[in-house]
Amino acid sequence: MSLILAVDDEADILLIIGVILRSRGHEVLEATSGEMALELLDRETPDAMLLDIRMPGIDGLEVLERLLEKRRLSSLPVIMLSAYSSPSTVERAKELGSKGFVTKPFAPDQLTATLEEVLRAGATPAA
Repeated sequence: MSLILAVDDEADILLIIGVILRSRGHEVLEATSGEMALELLDRETPDAMLLDIRMPGIDGLEVLERLLEKRRLSSLPVIMLSAYSSPSTVERAKELGSKGFVTKPFAPDQLTATLEEVLRAGATPAA
């Protein structure tokens, strides 16, 4: 199906995301930091990214800012993940191009429904 990059500094969350998405037929790349995600994005072009906001070092919002600078990745659909979903954080993520927001803890169906919606919205009809 789709190649998804999951970025979270919590190994347990990455494990859960991986199990959920792989069980639905997706391939999953995993990164435990913003820095690692940016390195992976230099080599890979996923169909979408699940991105934690609060991480040490380069946080999720800074990753979004850097994606805007990379022409090849500026339209990558990104869904933000966070246990801290203040209205100002959600608004800032949207301003930076986030296509969705999932609050942790999340139900598997909530995560996959949001992902599928974003993937469908990003799909372009064949010419």
